[in-house]
Amino acid sequence: MGWLKRVFPASVTGPLVIVVALTLAPAAVREMERGWIAAFASVAVVVGARIFGRRRELFVMAPILLGMAGGYLAALGSGGVDFRAVGEAPWLIGFRVISPSGHLPSFGWAAVVSLVPMAIAAIVADVGTLYAASGVLDRNLARRPGLHRMLLGNGLATMLSGLSGGLPQSAYPEDIGVLALIGVWSARAIEWAAGMAMVLSVSGKLAALVATIPQSVMGGVTVVLSGLVAWSGVRMMVRSDVDLWHMRELLVASTILALGVGGLWLKVKGVVLAGVGPAAVVGIVLNLVLSRPKASEAEEERKKAASRGVREAAWTLARAMERERVKAAERGFLEVAEVAVCEGE
Repeated sequence: MGWLKRVFPASVTGPLVIVVALTLAPAAVREMERGWIAAFASVAVVVGARIFGRRRELFVMAPILLGMAGGYLAALGSGGVDFRAVGEAPWLIGFRVISPSGHLPSFGWAAVVSLVPMAIAAIVADVGTLYAASGVLDRNLARRPGLHRMLLGNGLATMLSGLSGGLPQSAYPEDIGVLALIGVWSARAIEWAAGMAMVLSVSGKLAALVATIPQSVMGGVTVVLSGLVAWSGVRMMVRSDVDLWHMRELLVASTILALGVGGLWLKVKGVVLAGVGPAAVVGIVLNLVLSRPKASEAEEERKKAASRGVREAAWTLARAMERERVKAAERGFLEVAEVAVCEGE
């Protein structure tokens, strides 16, 4: 995995995660503009449930659902919800395999070559999403379960979707924001949620009811989630001791941020590549071109390890001092209470 760390250091993955999140923000804000009251209601409920509902497990575990419910009620009160589609929808809907082109899939080198740039951009975007999840979970997911398993699963899912007439599959940063907000990392819980979604998808009434959720509500929730993902990228750079005073790392990080947030797009063989993919490719190439000698990197790693050790020791000492301060305050409170009781007697 040494090559992976060399190609995707924290000075690349941190800004890449920030770009992945911030590319969602403009669309989310445009959705909020469709109904500011419902949008801010959803944001307020999400923040309130997560911050002030710590003593109630339901509020901590389901702030997204509560936020959507709060925004939905606000939109309902302002007349922004239309239920006509729910009444017209059938109770159950069936499945069918479709082919967008009207014929079975066929193999052609021209199509393969034209899609290679898009595949590379999608792979780089998936890497950024994986590192975003690693930053939120504080685990190296590129090592276990492994980047290769993620790319293999995504590729197989896209193949099966294409054969059945569906769209390409990709990882979504909003899901990582949900994980960061609710604190549930269990793969089994996600598997159960996916299975329930598949079972409930056969109900036309339920699908139509979900479709009545105003875009402004979804925009408010997405703003919160994209902000959380962006902050995980900042935290990733801080924990990896990225030295932004060093011109090399500063140039790599700033270039990725400027190109990604600025909306870089490339046109190759009639295919437009935009978003995080092109910015990530430029950042990776720039990082490899400006890479330092191995001896310098080893010395830098030793300095970072020493810095992390000092910081962890300071944090441990600060927590110990805080515990002692709380205990002293509790003892003082008890002594004052005992004196007050004695004087009352």
